[in-house]
Parts: sequence; C-alpha cells; structure tokens
Amino acid sequence: MKNKRQITRYVRRIAALLLVVLMGGSMLLGLSGCKQRVTHYVDYDGKKFAYRGARDAYRVGEKVTLYFNLIATDTEYTFYLDGEALTPEYDEKDGFKIQFTMPDRDVKLSCDAKNTMTADTTEVPESTTEPQTLKDEGVAVLRYDILTGSEDDGGRYTLTLSRYPDDKLILDVYAIQLPNGKEVFVRYVVPDEALTECLLLIEERGVKQWNSSPAAGTIEGKVITLEYLDGDKMVRVSSERMPADGEQTLQAIRETLNKYIPKG
Repeated sequence: MKNKRQITRYVRRIAALLLVVLMGGSMLLGLSGCKQRVTHYVDYDGKKFAYRGARDAYRVGEKVTLYFNLIATDTEYTFYLDGEALTPEYDEKDGFKIQFTMPDRDVKLSCDAKNTMTADTTEVPESTTEPQTLKDEGVAVLRYDILTGSEDDGGRYTLTLSRYPDDKLILDVYAIQLPNGKEVFVRYVVPDEALTECLLLIEERGVKQWNSSPAAGTIEGKVITLEYLDGDKMVRVSSERMPADGEQTLQAIRETLNKYIPKG
C-alpha cells in the first residue's frame, strides 16, 4: 500500500513537471510570436529610383513616407496605391510627399503623368523620307528606334530628343507603316525632365556596360536601337546585344518618352 502511494506521488510530480515545461514553452512561443514583425513588399512600377526614401519592404502597420521629385513642367501627376488614388502634399523643395500605412499584403505604387502641353503636328509629305527639321539644326542627345517586320510588312517608330540653339529640348516622333509607306512626323517642345529621366534609367540599369558584356539573345521580329549622348560622343546599344532584362529597359525608355506626348 505504501509503495502504491509513493508511485502515485511520483506520477503526480512528473505530471506537474510536464505541465510547467509545457506552459513555459507556450510562453516562449508567445513571446517569440510577439517579436516577429510581418513585412510586405512595394512594387514601384519600375520607378523605385524616382521615390526618395523608397525601400523594398515595410512592416505591417508602418507609416510609409516617400518623396517624388522627378517633376516635369506642364505635367499633371496622379499617384495610385493598388489602383486607389492618393492625395499627396506638394512643395517646391521636396516635390510630392506620399504617405500611406502599410497593409497586411504586398502593394503596388504607380504614377500617371499627363502632359498638358500642346503639340505642333505635321504630316510628312510622301516624297520626304526623313523628318523635317527646324530652321536652326538641333543636336540629337537621345534617340530610340524600333524597326519591326520586313520591308513588305512592318514599320518603324523613332523618338528623338534634340537640343536646339535656343536651349529648347525638342521631341520628334517619326513613324512609318509598311507596306503602304504612310509617314507621320510630330514635334513637341518638352521639359528637360524628359532627358533626365531617360539618363537616370540608363545609369540605374547599367546600359553603358551592354557593349562589353555577353549578349543574352535578340528580340524576335524586331530590332531596337538606343543612342544617347555621353559627354561628347554618341553611344549606341541595341537589342542585338543586351542582357536578359534588356528588353524591359528599352521598353522603360520608350514609356518615359511616350508620356511626354499629349494624349488625344
């Protein structure tokens, strides 16, 4: 009988000890859980470089503050977070101050830039194969050219930024559609930000190294050429020799120039 009581006490002690261990483990797990902070990512729509203070990820509930100061003249900007319009503050020093609280999910921050300038539009005569120029010849500082298809079925789309003696920056848009050969030429006076944004992309994405790096292939059915003034010489790169993400870089250059073309 005595042995039975001893065994019972022993079992109770073991049970109590297990209970303490389990409770201690639960408390540690709870404390560990409290220390963990969930983070999510921000997709800047390919323009992270334009947002001062931008980070890839933020904690849930963290107040995010960004500054967008790549601002062009005669341009209206609207910012969206997952498709919902934001209402940022603005001042001349910092530009747009964008704030939001990080939700419990990944988000996308995008910017819609609408150019409010008017265009001087001219259709090139059928006998002309090159865009018309201003009275005083400008100096090309950046040119994006895309050639698609063949001579019988294809086309060409060229965007050229040129600096003129009066310091105006001109964007020439030249397009030809084959096989009918219809040519269109449109000219815009644009702010210096058009060139600045393109040069930032060129710098950020290492375009200068394309010609000295191994090629990763070409784009089927088209050839894209990018030329830009670097110091006193024109540098040429193309889709015939570019890294794996080169097509996205070229597309970003085109989109940057296109946004300075008034819609409608």
